[in-house]
Amino acid sequence: MRNKLLMLFGFFCFGLQQLAAQDTTIASDTIATFRNSSLEFEFPYQINNKSKSWKLDTSGIYGPAIILFPPANPKGYSCYIYVTTQPQTGPAVSRDSMIRANVQFLPYSIEAFQLIKADSMDINGKEAFSLRYEGKQNGNIYRWWQTYIVFNGQMYAITYGATPEAFKEFEPVAMVLTNSFKILD
Repeated sequence: MRNKLLMLFGFFCFGLQQLAAQDTTIASDTIATFRNSSLEFEFPYQINNKSKSWKLDTSGIYGPAIILFPPANPKGYSCYIYVTTQPQTGPAVSRDSMIRANVQFLPYSIEAFQLIKADSMDINGKEAFSLRYEGKQNGNIYRWWQTYIVFNGQMYAITYGATPEAFKEFEPVAMVLTNSFKILD
């Protein structure tokens, strides 16, 4: 088990290095598009004004190299959306086996882990797998919606996490970002 956890951590760190090499953020009046040409993906996010704009952080300070924080809110919600990648390793590792390895890791990183829903979906013509789950981190209850897409040897993971109060409020934004995520093939 320890070797599997170290292997997953290694995949995660490799993904951080690759994600940090982003190319551009293209902005319009209300939407910006983050694009990473080296890993061939892009996604939109809201930027219409200071009070409603999501903050895009690619510094790596928070772990994942690409993380979005919601606009400042007086309710003090804890909420984030992040995008990570993991390279496919070994000969012909299947999408299902990569996803299964990540799912098996979750109960070790989240206290009181509870899987709510798992299903397949399509995102811009790519087969995806979605998980909804909840549990505790740092003594706080959180809910997560995580979507995996495996394409051309990369697994892309889009994770939306929030306290239960914030989850409902910001879920529509997470849905737009996830459903608009595009692999540039």
